[in-house]
Amino acid sequence: MVFNLRGQAGAIEAYNGSIIPIYEKFYVGGITTIRGFEYGMAGPVDIGGDPIGANYMLVFNSELIIPSPARSAEGAVFFDMGKGANQASDLLPLRYAAGFGIRWFSPFGPINIDFGFNLSPKRDEKGFVLDFGQALSSEKPSREDDKERRTRNAQEMVGVVIGVFIVGCLGSSFAADLKVGCVDIQRAVNECNAGKDAKKNLMKEVEKFQGLVQQKQKDLRR
Repeated sequence: MVFNLRGQAGAIEAYNGSIIPIYEKFYVGGITTIRGFEYGMAGPVDIGGDPIGANYMLVFNSELIIPSPARSAEGAVFFDMGKGANQASDLLPLRYAAGFGIRWFSPFGPINIDFGFNLSPKRDEKGFVLDFGQALSSEKPSREDDKERRTRNAQEMVGVVIGVFIVGCLGSSFAADLKVGCVDIQRAVNECNAGKDAKKNLMKEVEKFQGLVQQKQKDLRR
């Protein structure tokens, strides 16, 4: 068994009265910070419940890797804690989450599957989150194990290729349906791009609003 520990801390301050862009802030919550929380939800959110990033962050992760008879997979249990905040004094109390997961050494590389539970969910927060991503760390396999793993992964890759080929052959008789499907997919992509543009414009407006708020605060302090 392997026990992993990791800690993260960060702070960001505006330079010369400038505004900190939203994309430069810390988003605490998610598989790379606190599992059991949706992305950014262990930090500040707007009135709509969407994460807006934090100026300060503090995160601690602990994880126990449990070997399994199947060399291509391992089990894991974890406990995470941390928080994001716009003021350092607001970092406490921390938020907590725990859960379990699977570490699969797939033909396409290591895949993490984590089932995280928010131990103190607030209103409109999910109590359970399923995440996919990269492990915190893993024990380096020996040369013998690595050779066996590469052989097994090559066999699995051959199976995947054969499966894709069979599906392609079976699907060739449904060319008309596939054509219609392609049209629908293209429409979905166009709508998605339009949504992204609208989100960018909204972010710009939010940044302008933040600038006005900060300027008003400065004026009041004078």
